[in-house]
Amino acid sequence: MYPFGEHHLCYSDADQYYGFYGYLLSTFFTKNNLFYSWSMALGNGMMSTYAYYASSPLNLLLVFFRNDLMLGTQVIAFVRFFIISLNFCALLNHSSRGHEVEKGIISVSYALIGYTAFYAWNASWLDGVAFLPLLVLGLEKLVEDGDKGMYVVVLALAVFSNFYIGYMLCGASLLFYLTYCLNVGSAKIFDLGRLKRTFLLYAGSSVLGAGLSMVLLLPAYLGIPKERKEQMGAVRNLFSPQINPVKFLSMFFTGSVRMEDVAANRPVVYIGILPFVLVLAYYVNKKIKTSEKIKVSVPLLLLFISFEMPLLNMAWHGFAPNHWFNYRYSFIFSFVLLLIAYRSMTARGRSFRTLFRSTGAFLLIALLVFFTGRMGRVRFSPALLAGDVLCGLAGVILVGLLRSRAKYKAVFQTAMCLLVVVNISCNAVVVMRDGTQKQNVSEYFAEKEKIERVMQYCSSDKVTRIGRCSADGRCEAAMYGYASVSSYASTENTRIQALLRKLGYAHNLCWSDYSRHAPQSTDDLLGIRYILYDYHLMGKPFKLLETFKGTKIYANRDALPLIYETRELYRGSEDDDDFAFQNGLFKTFDTSGQIDGDVFEKAAYKIETDTSGENCVAKITIKDSRPEVFYMQLPEMTHMDEIKYRSPIYNSAGRSEIEYTSSKEIYTLGRPDEKGRITAEIGLDSIQNKDEIVIYKQKEDVLSDYVSRIRAEQSVDVRMISSSHLEFTSAKDRDVLYTSSIPYDEAWYVTVDGEKTELCENAGGLLAFPVKAGRHTVTMLYRPKGAAAGLAVSILSLLIFVVSEFAGRTESGEKDGKRSGKKKSIGSDESAGSDKSAGSKKRSRAEDKSQKSRTEDDGKKDDSQEIPADESP
Repeated sequence: MYPFGEHHLCYSDADQYYGFYGYLLSTFFTKNNLFYSWSMALGNGMMSTYAYYASSPLNLLLVFFRNDLMLGTQVIAFVRFFIISLNFCALLNHSSRGHEVEKGIISVSYALIGYTAFYAWNASWLDGVAFLPLLVLGLEKLVEDGDKGMYVVVLALAVFSNFYIGYMLCGASLLFYLTYCLNVGSAKIFDLGRLKRTFLLYAGSSVLGAGLSMVLLLPAYLGIPKERKEQMGAVRNLFSPQINPVKFLSMFFTGSVRMEDVAANRPVVYIGILPFVLVLAYYVNKKIKTSEKIKVSVPLLLLFISFEMPLLNMAWHGFAPNHWFNYRYSFIFSFVLLLIAYRSMTARGRSFRTLFRSTGAFLLIALLVFFTGRMGRVRFSPALLAGDVLCGLAGVILVGLLRSRAKYKAVFQTAMCLLVVVNISCNAVVVMRDGTQKQNVSEYFAEKEKIERVMQYCSSDKVTRIGRCSADGRCEAAMYGYASVSSYASTENTRIQALLRKLGYAHNLCWSDYSRHAPQSTDDLLGIRYILYDYHLMGKPFKLLETFKGTKIYANRDALPLIYETRELYRGSEDDDDFAFQNGLFKTFDTSGQIDGDVFEKAAYKIETDTSGENCVAKITIKDSRPEVFYMQLPEMTHMDEIKYRSPIYNSAGRSEIEYTSSKEIYTLGRPDEKGRITAEIGLDSIQNKDEIVIYKQKEDVLSDYVSRIRAEQSVDVRMISSSHLEFTSAKDRDVLYTSSIPYDEAWYVTVDGEKTELCENAGGLLAFPVKAGRHTVTMLYRPKGAAAGLAVSILSLLIFVVSEFAGRTESGEKDGKRSGKKKSIGSDESAGSDKSAGSKKRSRAEDKSQKSRTEDDGKKDDSQEIPADESP
């Protein structure tokens, strides 16, 4: 691992997190802030993205790693694993005394459960794993002692760190609270007295904890676009069983979770082989009360039912169906199992007969997993399963030896520690090794150097957009802190990304990307001033500034300013293709005189269908003597394959290929060859209708006329005070309608000389606003919706919390004082009280010695002794 090697925890979708960690780091040292980011699809509110990806308090440590983001994230990752283990150990310490080695073994197992290995790249989710033990500890103090302080603080931090997993922890809180109130073995299912005594305190404390996090939670929620808030109606088969029980059991064995089947993965519940055997031993241990087994099984049963039933599973995910990586709350199941494993490991009623029964059950399950797992399971490994069997048997032997051979206790404990760590780490290695999108650390530094090179051309007080044709991950712009159209986030505005696709860039699901196939007019319109590419760009008259370490840095001298004048708002027509849409938008620009012609003109071409080969293809032939650039719009693919067909093209540059993908609509065909011809072949197996293929040529003289007039007649010099604060001066002798390439967002607050002006949406996603004639200072501030209200709720919640805690401590102190006063009045003199106190201390020391003796001689007690239920954590 880095810095000792080339590897780091960047696998699967980790490029998102590294991107937003990089952006967070830039907010400490640049004009970027958490209100608004120019690194996300032309620009986007940052609060929702920050709250989901990077709001963990641990990420503040990045400030110490300004020049080495990779090292910073690596350090934070391992600090997080340590905290996960530490918090679980804190819960065990509160619940029982002694058994330090056992606590260490189970706590380390919790830090390295299958969930943390599988989602190690998804670091924002792991904070929830860390907070869960403290949440349960706080809940126990609330129910048993009426002390809400810890519960409120931990719940607030959990929701603040990641509102998504924080929501799941709220569900876990309710689940465990109801479990605490169970009264198994009596006529009444619930302990109504405890329920009545604690419910209002529990409900109020939960509301208070959520209220403390509202400073981030409310603007984060309101900032998520409506298109990203999926509804319940999108899910079908709400009650059909989802999991085969035997295949569910296979998830407890090493290497069962693989990145290759994330679209339909089962719950990630792996806890290590020895803890799994100990769980089996718990249930076959006849000395443990049945009522206790039933009580601890209730949360397990409810969680398993949630895995089985899509409606409940969706409820755990905030009533939104997730794409891939299912059962994201499954760490709660692992948490309960490890508590049971610890109880089983330290139980006084454990016997060789119990261990023998649990071993038999384990071998039976392993046999079932072998015969079901080798059929249809991704890369099933009999060797891993055999290793698990050996590990399980060795663990059982060590548990037995610890009971009978106290003389060599330290040796057996050390062997057990090594066994558990090696086993659970082996699972982590297998899972991480299969991760996708791996990248070496040296590549990160190489790309960082290229971005820093091009940033030398950018002004620090201007929004300067940069296009990257082969980005280093989907969130490269955020990682390196530059303005771009390329980005990926589950919280992004899909409407502006759809507009980007219509203008010629790539867009699919919730990511967008700069495309070398976009027309020159699009780069001009959106102000793409610098472009990085490793090859030659077709059909774009960019100026090559330099070639730096194999990457060409181009400058687009015709890039329009961030804000320009338009005569009217453009709505477009549903029947317009992408090129007609741009024609209509350009015609709304306010220029002197009328510009003759359209930017795009339909081309004459011929399409012939060829079915003689393996694939059905459309052969396109264009004949045109003018050396202008031709562009093609293809209909939407019927499948979502990223690269479906490679299309050969013959033009003035000779033969080349384009990748026809599901994420693009517009493709550059280039200029005609010396014979005035362009030919291309397009696969028809994924195109719904070949008649929907349209081809235009770009009228470069018309585009040049537009660009030159706008640049000459419109001198809008926009100054960037911060990423969420822009200013410019408007000095016009008439009323002006300004349109910008900034995405429309109601959270923008635009004032003219301090007075608010109305916002308009232009061209289906661009921000526009009117300004009266005269000389004015226009200020643009991005104010996240709900930020003020969220702050007010958090402050109010904090005041209520502080006052209630102070009042509670005062009341408790008064009660203690009264009890102390009553004790002093009992007895004839002070010496008698002193003697009683001394006697009490002696008895206390004697009890401590007795308890210590019982702990050390755990295995020497009579097996017939029943296990007290109150020793269960």
